[in-house]
Amino acid sequence: MVVDLTISIVSGSQPDLTIDCLRSLTESLDARLVCEIFLVDNASPTKVGQQAYSLFPHLNLIRNHERKGFAANHNQVLRQCSGRFVLLLNDDTIVLNDACQRMVVAGDENQTVGFFGARLLNPDLTLQRSAHRFPSPARAFVESFCANSLGRIFPWFDDYSNWSHEEKRKVEFLSGAALMIRRESIDAAGLLDERFFMYAEEADWCLRGKRAGWETMFVPDARFIHYGGQSSIGLSAERSVEFLRSHEYFIRKHHGTIGLTMYKLFVFIKHMPRLTVALLFPSWRNRGRTELDIVAWSLGMLNRPGLGDLSQRI
Repeated sequence: MVVDLTISIVSGSQPDLTIDCLRSLTESLDARLVCEIFLVDNASPTKVGQQAYSLFPHLNLIRNHERKGFAANHNQVLRQCSGRFVLLLNDDTIVLNDACQRMVVAGDENQTVGFFGARLLNPDLTLQRSAHRFPSPARAFVESFCANSLGRIFPWFDDYSNWSHEEKRKVEFLSGAALMIRRESIDAAGLLDERFFMYAEEADWCLRGKRAGWETMFVPDARFIHYGGQSSIGLSAERSVEFLRSHEYFIRKHHGTIGLTMYKLFVFIKHMPRLTVALLFPSWRNRGRTELDIVAWSLGMLNRPGLGDLSQRI
């Protein structure tokens, strides 16, 4: 029997979220859709994998003996699954209605598209932006001089913020919280790059897919609630470092050392005024730490550990 969809979920540190995600997933699946579900227990101290397996015995359970990053975890599934499409799904999501079926239908109707992203919603059901432009020195230049507003006139400047998100649209890359990939595009682009621990790996994957001839599409009628940041709750400082570190690797990988230097320059130009405002005005103080991290990173002065470093100590 041909498997239509493989669903790959990595458990975080909150078992209740993982169980809720799996329950919403199994309740939403159409019986006509042939699926296989993989759960990676990422060396969780709560043994969430065993709890989940006792409730959902049809799961394919993978147990890690040490904590791994987003890419390394999902690659374990990608190496052994058999679906025509593979859905990477965060465990802090809730599947709404027939979202998975709608993703597969979009895949079958759009043969030149290799990557499909869902409409992500905040817990209050407001839109959560999931479509983005690839990070690059040119994009950093545009953002540093607030040229995104020109997107209404010149499409290249558009950062997807001036868009209703009500229709399918080809975009550059989409959030990995609910990202479906065609089997042929995986064969062409390769597996996820495990040198990313967390963040930017989906941008790298979509960019490699684009260079191999595969497009990326936003699917508005496939809806998932995404809580966000639950796998690193209480670690906001480390999350900030990991985000910046991943973007540094992405820019160096795709634009070289000179490109990274230019990227950091434009980031500094954008964020130094914001840091100044945050230090001077109390209403901006809650952004002060983030802006300080970004400015310090742009100057090569951010030396705190990130999430990847912490995982090695557990």
